[in-house]
Amino acid sequence: MPKETELKPASGATPLIAIAAAAVDTETTGPDATKARVIQIGAIGIAHGKVVQEAQLDLLIDPGEAIPSEASLVHGITDADVDGAGSFPDAWAQFQAFIGDRILVGHSIGFDLAVL
Repeated sequence: MPKETELKPASGATPLIAIAAAAVDTETTGPDATKARVIQIGAIGIAHGKVVQEAQLDLLIDPGEAIPSEASLVHGITDADVDGAGSFPDAWAQFQAFIGDRILVGHSIGFDLAVL
């Protein structure tokens, strides 16, 4: 019989409190993951079910093309904001280093992973 302080999953799923995770979000040049370019990657670490304030990533990325005004209306990021920002390969390397062995979670994570 488990102790009262032990977590016993009812379904075999692993509770979030038991994993190292990162909540991830991207902003892009559009809604089509096959054509969109990433212009921002944000992530925050989660450990023991709590946000780790010290573990944050916020990268602006120059997409190498103009950001459509329709996209800027959604996320507020303009060409001027990414002027001088790094390239996607540089951001990807930083993102991978930040993520490490964390499990990725997020709202619309399927889109984010597809565009990444």
